[in-house]
Amino acid sequence: MSSREKIRPLISVGAAILAATITLGGWTTPANAEPAPAPASAETTPAGGRLAIPPSADCDTMKSRLAQLRARNVDRALCYGTTKATKLDRLRSAALPSFCSGVSDGWAWNRSQMCGRFDSYVEMYDVLTGAIIGRTDFRVEFLTSASWNGLTFVDEMWLARGESYGEMENDDDMTFQVNASCDYGCTGSYEDSSVTWDYGDNSLSRHTFSATPGAGSYAFARTSYEVWFDHEDAVDGTERPMTLTTAEIRCDRVSYWSASGCVFGQHRPTVRHAGLGAVTTHVRQAQAAGHPGAPGGTPLRYDPSDANEDIRRQQACGGFTPNPGEQCDEYPFARSWEGGTGSSAYSVPGADNSAQGGVLSSFLQTNRVLNGEQYHVDPYALSNY
Repeated sequence: MSSREKIRPLISVGAAILAATITLGGWTTPANAEPAPAPASAETTPAGGRLAIPPSADCDTMKSRLAQLRARNVDRALCYGTTKATKLDRLRSAALPSFCSGVSDGWAWNRSQMCGRFDSYVEMYDVLTGAIIGRTDFRVEFLTSASWNGLTFVDEMWLARGESYGEMENDDDMTFQVNASCDYGCTGSYEDSSVTWDYGDNSLSRHTFSATPGAGSYAFARTSYEVWFDHEDAVDGTERPMTLTTAEIRCDRVSYWSASGCVFGQHRPTVRHAGLGAVTTHVRQAQAAGHPGAPGGTPLRYDPSDANEDIRRQQACGGFTPNPGEQCDEYPFARSWEGGTGSSAYSVPGADNSAQGGVLSSFLQTNRVLNGEQYHVDPYALSNY
């Protein structure tokens, strides 16, 4: 690239802060003026916070409490789990994004969304004998959506009821209740009233949260759901809910992006770099020659420093003479910690250089790539920026 202006962040409109406020701590990301690799300190953004936790299974807890339940003259008790094979193929699934289509009993995420799908069950036990006398199968589907240019994120959780067996067959006496909350200083939680749960019902719980990381900093948040089951003819034998806890969402208010926003930092993004003429050819040749950044290989690390960019561009292009009317293009990029001395230099038309700058600028901001954070460059995938 030949000019710093090409990779300035795009101007965007800041999103309003909605719903409950989450007070989050963070670490200031200072400017870095040294042409050296990012140190292992607060200057280097962590790859991401804690991962998502699958739904809990608690029938073992209930079975260990049968003697206590008998002493209380309880006849029937409920428990829940996620380990049994269920017959839920005929259930209507939620409208999850396409990258979730292959998810079964697990989580998946990209930079802006996280989804989960779990087949589960509620069982009814005869407390006196300890025998299972009924079961209801159900599916949990979950979607969290973050905004790259706003500090709000939305959780949606669906509970779809499948078939029932034994004493719970054709049973309309079951209800459930959902409590939603978030970690790291969430000022409010949300509680849904009890919902009657008939076969085939796909009930939605939807909640919106907002984050307030300090100026110039980033921080993490995560949400949790508790699902309580109730039945007219049985008590909750576990006395604790089924829980789901999302992966951590990273929100930031760093100065080098024109808007604040949130992403899932666990996902390492890839800039799609095909179709950009001579600069695409250059990236392909440079990666083939061993320079980092290719998908599956050593990633690049972003550096937002203007001073470092100038130094690295001079190191890469200072001794290179482009063709008449063209510009020097360097790879790795001058705004990466891997750029500078030893980079590949290539002569490219100015229009191709500008196009590359626009693609990279959009990619870095919409993926909220922070100082020291890793990303890949795929010169064979067409850009969608």
